[in-house]
Amino acid sequence: MTADTQGTLSVYVLQANEDWITDVHAQDFKRTTSLRVAERPDDADIVWLHASWCWTHIDPSLLSRKTVVCTVHHIVPEKFDPHSFAARDSFVDVYFVYTSETAAFIRRHSSRPIIRIAHWIDTDKWYPVEKQAARERIRLESQRVVVGSFQRDTEGRDLVSPKLEKGPDVLCDVVERLAAREPVTLLLGGWRREYIINRMSSNSRVSVIHMRLPTQDVVRDMYASLDFYLCTSRVEGGPMCVLEAAIMRVPILSTPVGIASDILHPSQIISPSRWDFSLPTGDAIEYSHQRAARRRLTDAIKSYDGVFRHIHPMFVS
Repeated sequence: MTADTQGTLSVYVLQANEDWITDVHAQDFKRTTSLRVAERPDDADIVWLHASWCWTHIDPSLLSRKTVVCTVHHIVPEKFDPHSFAARDSFVDVYFVYTSETAAFIRRHSSRPIIRIAHWIDTDKWYPVEKQAARERIRLESQRVVVGSFQRDTEGRDLVSPKLEKGPDVLCDVVERLAAREPVTLLLGGWRREYIINRMSSNSRVSVIHMRLPTQDVVRDMYASLDFYLCTSRVEGGPMCVLEAAIMRVPILSTPVGIASDILHPSQIISPSRWDFSLPTGDAIEYSHQRAARRRLTDAIKSYDGVFRHIHPMFVS
């Protein structure tokens, strides 16, 4: 061991800056880590590419002189570019992934070490909220069953092409089936929700409420207002809705993607081809809450700090 392990190691976090959850996580890390956060990549021992495409935003010659860690949130096989991957892989020393599926995919294309590491949840921001009070704050008045989805569903310049890995077509199929039994209010959050809005516009039994740019406090009340949340994705690195809903004790049903099976009770995991389901019981909701609580921000960052110290040559004896 050639250096003091209590803070001399420095990390530069190269984030996406796309108003995405990874940017929130980058800021979480910077304010919580016990390591030194470098303001410039030149001054860092480790450059952390917090999203895999970030490597194009930095001088490759600098990356070749640093220990480079790259987080790969997920890979959509149909969109995989082996040439771009190989170019980045030449600079990467270690990959961080969230799921075994992503690790297996990378392993077929790279000999670099792969570390599966946990998502985290900031329990100062996400916590249980009383449903009726939340509905009053966001002025949600509905006698219908309220279903939520706060994940982007379109891509491309036309603003209507479905982002199929997020499963918006599946979500619409499910909501239409529910609406055939009882009227539904579909509460949407975030931008690029046009595919779902357009498809639901002709269904008189589905009322759509869209909050395009809600604040953190409003999103928390949106979750609390739901009868249940639907995650119908085909491919995910997270999704964060699993942790957010679980920690808030909001009923959630999800396809078996990303970290869903790590957090949610088995009864909350639904096959994409079989959406004949019942809502989670109180025991299932508490089970998921307890598993989400193991991913608290401060505990997770300690794990990240330990991994960073372990992988940098200066700190390996």
